[in-house]
Amino acid sequence: MKLTHPEAKPLKCDVCEYTSFVTAIFEKHKVRHQEVKPYVCNICKVGFNYNQSLKKHMTSHLGLTPYECKLCDKKYSKHDSLKQHMLRHSRDKAGKEKSN
Repeated sequence: MKLTHPEAKPLKCDVCEYTSFVTAIFEKHKVRHQEVKPYVCNICKVGFNYNQSLKKHMTSHLGLTPYECKLCDKKYSKHDSLKQHMLRHSRDKAGKEKSN
């Protein structure tokens, strides 16, 4: 990627190793380190830095299971849970192929 302003220096996070040349992205990163979480679950009082994170969290309370395995009938409220489940399918398939 060619920089428009080659003399520009990256913005550096005071808390971690993160750097960015884009101010808006850097400001969004800094929110991660805030102690006060502006988005709070009204059910369990867990706080989040981003509204999107709170929305994803709410699926666990509402019983929503939008992430569905295409190989079996399992459904999950979190994408990461589906990914973990899919790894099991991969391991099962690999195990069956080895035994043949």
